[in-house]
Amino acid sequence: MNKDIKQDNNKDSEYDLEKRTRDKTIKDMLFATFPIIILTFMIIFLDLSVGIFYEIKIKPILLTLFMLFLVHIFLTLVTGTTKRSVIIQFVILFIALIINTFRFFYTTEPFTIADFAYIFNLSSIVGIVKESFLIVILYFLPRFLVLAVCMIIYIKLVNKYNFSFEIGFKKRILFSLIPLVMLIILFNPPKFLRNFILKNIYYSNSVHINTLNIEYYIEDSMLGGMYRIYLEDKIYEPDNYNKEEVEKMISTEAETTDDTNWEKANIILTFSESFFDVSLLEDDITFDKDVTPNFNSLKDKGIFINMISPAYGGTSSNIEFQLLTGNTLDYYSKSYVPFMSFYKTLDSRNRLSLIKELNNNGYYTKVVFGKDYYLSKKVYENLGVDEYEEKDVESEYKGYYTSDEYLMDETIKAFNEKEYGQKLFYMNCTIQSHQTYELGKYDNYDISIKSSDLSEDYNNILLSYAQGIYDADIQLRKNV
Repeated sequence: MNKDIKQDNNKDSEYDLEKRTRDKTIKDMLFATFPIIILTFMIIFLDLSVGIFYEIKIKPILLTLFMLFLVHIFLTLVTGTTKRSVIIQFVILFIALIINTFRFFYTTEPFTIADFAYIFNLSSIVGIVKESFLIVILYFLPRFLVLAVCMIIYIKLVNKYNFSFEIGFKKRILFSLIPLVMLIILFNPPKFLRNFILKNIYYSNSVHINTLNIEYYIEDSMLGGMYRIYLEDKIYEPDNYNKEEVEKMISTEAETTDDTNWEKANIILTFSESFFDVSLLEDDITFDKDVTPNFNSLKDKGIFINMISPAYGGTSSNIEFQLLTGNTLDYYSKSYVPFMSFYKTLDSRNRLSLIKELNNNGYYTKVVFGKDYYLSKKVYENLGVDEYEEKDVESEYKGYYTSDEYLMDETIKAFNEKEYGQKLFYMNCTIQSHQTYELGKYDNYDISIKSSDLSEDYNNILLSYAQGIYDADIQLRKNV
């Protein structure tokens, strides 16, 4: 009898050993493959919410998996278990996918690391989306509920097979420094490493200049695309750079042989928000009257010229940057916004600008915004403007923002009230025609759709947009 009991105990021991071995294998496998799981979630659910037709390249994906694995090891070492690491990463991913979905829905562009600069202007961003935010949430809610359920199921699986490093707390913290340092180096790479990564991982097959940030996501996935944009945005000191020589070049006055005398003219510069020649859409939609009669009249007289814009569909501050500094955006990736970085620092006051040049020639310079989404006051102070003002006047709203009519009247008022003989540069950035475009934006419409081959939703969007352009065109007559 004792012999039988002993044999049963041996069988139990063998079973326990097999179970422990199997459990350990599953734990190790779940730990090692989690970066693949989170990348899969990233790709599939971003596609479901945004609709990306991926053309993913293998090398950027491998680099992304490597970065995710470093994050996973770091969090597992710091928190002590895989379960906590998985929960933290899922929460971050869930928030990132939601942000990207709404960012793309409202701007057709995805989130980038540079967008963190907008966090201090969150109230203004909410102002853009407030009218349709609830509707958009309800539209995307089922997809994110599915995502949440999938994440919860995976967390329960990890909880059953919870991996942990069998070492003491102090050793875990010490070892966690290894992946942390590697991540710090990856996100603050020396110039040679940054160039190596771009050339051999992202540009290994061919150099493709992307014009939209979403193209980075298409080729490299969400995290890989954000990282590539981040690397392309980094600015390093050029080879053989000599600060003294550059300062000498800047301070040297250019000689001129032109003795022509010319009077100083007052200058009005108007950035008309989202102004576009809607007659270019006439194959798809026509209106009951000319939406831009004043624009067309001046164009027919040869007063207007067409110019190539360095940006479209957003990032209008880059157009201001190029015009006011004479610098080009060719040296930056599309996601780089000089006004959010290059001209935020105090030393940017030493950089050349049209405003400084006008100030040096006796002009009083003033910049007015109907609504400032780029926190530009500090930028314009660094550019040398004498006066900056934001005229977000709720009593003068038409639609969701200060009307073009009010801002143009303020422009005329400034010239009527300036001192005699004073030369004025007045830059006026309107806001009325800013998105969102929806039928409820305006209480009354001066125009209507005559014919259209588009859906009702598109008709409502374009009618709302065209009313803003119609109002802007009326103010154009005042400015001529």
